[in-house]
Amino acid sequence: MKKITLLIAFLTVIVTGSYAQSVATYSFAAGTSGVLDPMAGSTQLVASGSDDTVSAVTNIGFTFNYGGTDYTQFSVSANGLIRLGSVAAVASGTANYTNSAANANTNAPVIMPYWDDLATGSAAGGGKVHSILTGTAPNQKLIIEWFVTVPRGTATAANAKFQCVLEETTNTITFVYGSGMVVNTANAGASIGLCTATAVFNTVTVASNTNTTSTFVTGNTAAIPAGTTYTFSSPVPCTGTPSAGTVAPANLALCNGSLPGNIVASGFSTGVSGLNFQWEESTDNFVTPVNAVGGSGATTAIYTPPAYNGTPKQYRLKITCSNSGLIGYSSVCTIVNPSNPAVQATTLASGTATLTTIPLSWVAGNGGRRVVYFSNSAVTDPVNGNGPALTAAAAYTGSGQQIVYDGTGTSVTVTGLTPGTTYYVKVYEYLRCGSGPYDFYYNVSTGTNALTVATATPPANDNFASASAIACGNIYTGDTTNASLDEDNAPDGFGADMDARNVWYSFTGTGAPQTVTLNLCGSAYDSSVLVYTGTSGNLTLIAGNDDDATCGASPLNTRSRVSFNSNGTTTYYIAIEGFNTGSYGAYNMDVTCAVINPPAVPNQTCATALAVNVDGTDTLSDNSYGTINPVQPSCDTFGSIQDVWFSFVAPSSGAVNCLITNGTMTSSNFAVYSGTCAGLTEVGGTCNSNLTAPTTEALTGLTVGNTYYVQVWSNAAEQGTFTLKLTDTALNNESFDTTGFMVYPNPVKDVLNLSYTKGISNVSVHNLLGQTVISKNNIGTQSKIDMSNLASGTYLVKVTVDNLVKTIKIVKE
Repeated sequence: MKKITLLIAFLTVIVTGSYAQSVATYSFAAGTSGVLDPMAGSTQLVASGSDDTVSAVTNIGFTFNYGGTDYTQFSVSANGLIRLGSVAAVASGTANYTNSAANANTNAPVIMPYWDDLATGSAAGGGKVHSILTGTAPNQKLIIEWFVTVPRGTATAANAKFQCVLEETTNTITFVYGSGMVVNTANAGASIGLCTATAVFNTVTVASNTNTTSTFVTGNTAAIPAGTTYTFSSPVPCTGTPSAGTVAPANLALCNGSLPGNIVASGFSTGVSGLNFQWEESTDNFVTPVNAVGGSGATTAIYTPPAYNGTPKQYRLKITCSNSGLIGYSSVCTIVNPSNPAVQATTLASGTATLTTIPLSWVAGNGGRRVVYFSNSAVTDPVNGNGPALTAAAAYTGSGQQIVYDGTGTSVTVTGLTPGTTYYVKVYEYLRCGSGPYDFYYNVSTGTNALTVATATPPANDNFASASAIACGNIYTGDTTNASLDEDNAPDGFGADMDARNVWYSFTGTGAPQTVTLNLCGSAYDSSVLVYTGTSGNLTLIAGNDDDATCGASPLNTRSRVSFNSNGTTTYYIAIEGFNTGSYGAYNMDVTCAVINPPAVPNQTCATALAVNVDGTDTLSDNSYGTINPVQPSCDTFGSIQDVWFSFVAPSSGAVNCLITNGTMTSSNFAVYSGTCAGLTEVGGTCNSNLTAPTTEALTGLTVGNTYYVQVWSNAAEQGTFTLKLTDTALNNESFDTTGFMVYPNPVKDVLNLSYTKGISNVSVHNLLGQTVISKNNIGTQSKIDMSNLASGTYLVKVTVDNLVKTIKIVKE
């Protein structure tokens, strides 16, 4: 039959009021020299060919005391167990063949030499269960032998023997094992031992040859060597005064309503019968003791008192020897109300304070909880008492003593503080009892749990109203770490925006106009600088910069430099801030002044753009001393945009090559726009930055006849000359060898003369819109082109020879 193995774990040994009435108190011994009785003249109880068979109830032959009760009869099961008493062992179902604590209880009182799902084998195999009574009174022995199949087999011959010996007078039980007790994993293991109730047992672990009274062992699969014996001896009657040992814990400090947990006795008299256990309690140190009331286990070695009611109380174990009538008392467990925690919280420390926050940390004491008081004056210690849970808020309300932390942790950050202000802090270890309202017990000793702290002090020039005056030729240093963000609504521009903590300076000239340069390249963080005129809340942005690439390689290229022109009398306000809210730190501002140089060229804005012909000629220009554009191109969002502007008209081909070549300009940038100066739109993909070599932007798909704008820029440190060349790609074909080619006059009033050593196949004249105004074919080596009817202006003449084209720019007077 299939067996389900259950493992039932019990946390305590149940010791009843009379200590001898439990098989859990039987002593245990394992041996290795056992010999099976020959069983001559035995009586068969279960025949061969039997599976799960139970014998009839049979007389023991003498009175046998088991677990404190006398028995004269027994029955056996083929599955390796004995049931004492007049009721036979369970004959069917899982209680017959499944070894578990619950099923053992069903068969109790039960003795288990080897309880597993077994069989006596085949009918012809000789297996059986039989018994014999040996000796004479009062020293008789009942020997029961199992000759069965291990592991279980109903069609094979019996192969394993084991015996159980019950001794008269001593009531000793011995299991003796013969050959055939091999490894048996067929049903997850056997149970070996004694049991009188689900929680009262004494079982063996074969692998270690040890016994346990706390776990009902069901998993014995190991082989049992022949000659192995397991002997269980009942205790002898107690005499004299028993020892009640000691109890643990000796002292408990409990909150009102708390459960004490187990009080465990140890070191008391064992190995004898007749010991009665009784726990006692007292409120006057046992002047008037009474039996323990409530809880559980009051007549066992482990007592669990009821919830503490707030009145100090003592508990002890009283053990009485029933034979002598003498009593022993254990040591005492005393339960009292809590006291203040012995170990205070320590090492209160502050982290880096900001203008409005202070982080705090500490080392916990032994009370289980901490409370932190924060104040702008000396802290007053809390007092023990009863009330609701403490309420804490890390955001300080501004004045007075406030709880900023309550809990089991070791840190808090206090917020909502005033810059540059001193505060007082103290952390207390405390014990909180109950479930609301609570009892509070504080350790109010003072040591490293008290601290005086202060918030950071903002810079003197933290806001617009306290701007520090600066002058030419000086270097100004400072730090924005503890600054606030002032004038947040001031205009943004020049790649910088007012969004980070800032400091303020003011500059007023000496009466003469001058160019003022603010160099922050030596700063320690990603800075921005903005220059304003006006008043608080009504500022006008005139200059600014976020990144100046000429400050150096990364990360210096995120520092700032800006120049602006002072008229000599106006006061200018300078804000030093960061790229974003996370950018702050030490700065270095070098202020230099110089005579104002006018822009090198007049085309400083889109509105004053210089018109350039799309004819392949070079246009020389210079952005030196130019004005700074407050609008950032898409490819230079943080740089200083010192730019000049050009315009051109898209030719009929709709395709123009735009070539920028640096002169004294060390790094150029350019972009192309469509639309009007009032509403420019960048031509997609035409924004080019940080160019040190000639760069061409091939423009295609232009709208014929529309005006387009070219913006060329650098920062002040990279300013200089450059050339711009615009070429109509439709006219930019490969030219023939011009040796011997002549064209005259230029400028021309009426007739243009052309001659060449080879035949000219075509001559065409085009206006700057790309339109063909004259065309002649098959001219020969000489030709006269009458241009008298054309309007004055510039024209492009295309001369074709052998499918090669030469383009000449002609001026018509």
